[in-house]
Amino acid sequence: MPGIDPQIISHKLAINSAVQPVQQKKRKLGEEKKRASLEETQKLINAEFIKEIRFTTWLANVVMVRKQNVMPFGLKNAGATYQRLMDKVFAKQIGRNIEVYVDDMVAKTKIGNSHVSDLTEIFGQIRQYNMRLNPEKCAFAVQGGKFLGFLLTRRGMEANPDKCQAVLDMANPKIVKEVQRLTGRLAALSRFVPCLASTYEPRGPIKSQFLADFIAELTVPSEEDHTKQWTLYVDGSSNNGGCGAGIRLESKDGFILEHSLHLAFKASNNQSEYEALVAGLRLCLDLQISAIKERDWRNNFIQYLQTGNIPEGVDNVKKFRRQASSVTILNGTLYRRGYNRPLLKCLNKPEADIALAEAHEGICRTHTGARSLASKILRASFFWPTLNQDSKHKIRTCHNCQKYAPLIHISAEQLHHSDISWPFNQWGLDILGPFSTAPGQVKFLVVGIDYFSKWVEAQPLARMTSQQMISFVWKNIICRFGIPHHIITDNGCQFTDQKFQFFLQNLKIKQHFASVEHPQTNGLAEAANKIILHALKKKLDDAKGLWAELIPEVLWGYNTTPQSSTRETPFRLVYGFEAMIPLEISQSSIRTYLGNQEEARRSELDIIEEVRDITTLKQRAAQQAIARQYNKSVKSRSFVRGDLVLRRMESSWKPPSHGKLAANWTVHTEYQKYSAMEHTNSNQ
Repeated sequence: MPGIDPQIISHKLAINSAVQPVQQKKRKLGEEKKRASLEETQKLINAEFIKEIRFTTWLANVVMVRKQNVMPFGLKNAGATYQRLMDKVFAKQIGRNIEVYVDDMVAKTKIGNSHVSDLTEIFGQIRQYNMRLNPEKCAFAVQGGKFLGFLLTRRGMEANPDKCQAVLDMANPKIVKEVQRLTGRLAALSRFVPCLASTYEPRGPIKSQFLADFIAELTVPSEEDHTKQWTLYVDGSSNNGGCGAGIRLESKDGFILEHSLHLAFKASNNQSEYEALVAGLRLCLDLQISAIKERDWRNNFIQYLQTGNIPEGVDNVKKFRRQASSVTILNGTLYRRGYNRPLLKCLNKPEADIALAEAHEGICRTHTGARSLASKILRASFFWPTLNQDSKHKIRTCHNCQKYAPLIHISAEQLHHSDISWPFNQWGLDILGPFSTAPGQVKFLVVGIDYFSKWVEAQPLARMTSQQMISFVWKNIICRFGIPHHIITDNGCQFTDQKFQFFLQNLKIKQHFASVEHPQTNGLAEAANKIILHALKKKLDDAKGLWAELIPEVLWGYNTTPQSSTRETPFRLVYGFEAMIPLEISQSSIRTYLGNQEEARRSELDIIEEVRDITTLKQRAAQQAIARQYNKSVKSRSFVRGDLVLRRMESSWKPPSHGKLAANWTVHTEYQKYSAMEHTNSNQ
């Protein structure tokens, strides 16, 4: 830079001297770029930043980059570069007798007599580095001045009236854009002005607030009386008549407070006892009982072994003595004689919780089941009376055990079946496939089954569209057996399409959808699919491409086979008599000898209604037998609205990175189902 000693600051290229230069091929520039390059080079030569040399073997080509509406790199960094230069020039004076911000400088003096000496020192630094000042902007021996938009006086830093006047003279916004422009400016200034969005209001009377603060700070709390002791007894039970809980709070003075509860929801015995405990704790809170201690079960045995006297509160003396015969005291600790180990150390409730946590989720444990957990603790020579129940409770309340627990396949609801009283009233539809491509490019099979007669209709398809479903229902169901009242389907797009639904609505046919989570809703169609698929596998063997040609044979064999639920063939329930099968022709059955059986067939048609009525009774009996067998394994689970439940983790929800280690259940969610009371009110 002209006028700046190179020892202070200078520009140079950061080139490693150990690297050999790379010769480049000469690059020609266009006329426009050539003129711009010469102009910029001449500016740098005139400013004495560069000079001309003749080493053409390693000189790099000029690269021109157009920068529109962008500040040049040199100007963008000029301020920071100049600030670093000033900081180095006045390093010893800044903060003492001068303040510098880029090109603004203020010389300051605390004592007026030393002002001349301070200026002498500052001008000496300026002459040393050949710096020049603008005389028009210099002012000497003043007691105030403008610096960085503020007024500096002996009173301190004040706002500049010129800057404030610009704000005062600013016109009020009249249109939306002006309001938006003003709010944008305020948002930008809010970063520099603290508490810009704060509003101040005059404070009201403080007398009441002062009194409240005085009472809160100086009120001496009453001392708690720990001499009064209460004993809390809780119990709960559940039976067919309902669920309830009992609470008994007794003091040493003989005062007894009893309370009974009737639970409005179905609960087990353990849940009833938990509800009784929670209600008892709430009662203690209402009575302002500050500290609650659980009785140590070991105290009665220790007192009996030490004194030989039966402790107070023991109801069954014989049972207590029998239990006391299996415990002993060693070194002041109660032990119980066990079968797995000679002596088992007896633990109180806090110690038992620690032992459970360590045995279940410690460093060397694997979150085993309740029985295994209790067995580990016994083998470790520890015991307490509720070991088995506490182990079960620990497993049920462990978050990881619930989250990664195996999926529950036992049903929680009893089996519900639908009664179908006449044929062709209700049909189930489903899609089977894809199969190997057969002649005609067919690879899907649409299956329909009548819920009463178990008659099956099927048709191979090349595509699964709503128009194909409409054609199948019209040709294979309506034109053959009449218009049904109900049709059950899954949630496939071919069944949920508006075109298919509009077709059913015009014929007054009600469509029901099977739940994605419970495909057993259309279980009869699923069963028909399974039978057709197994039959095709056995008949095709390796010729998988001929499956479409064997569909009529499979359907004929199924419709002429007696079903276990009706004990009749679907063919007889539909047409009134049994079909003539090929076996009767090859082996000459009695029906082939009789010749004309027209009168016998008419008689069968007359009694077909009776046969169907008997079939209805047989179906209901079969359904009841299946329901009785199914309900034996049902394990009911009752929930109340607001309970936290775990939902099964679907495959699509599992993170791909978790793989086999993914959880089987999601996080706790709130149960939102309406209660029985709300259902009753809604029905009313």
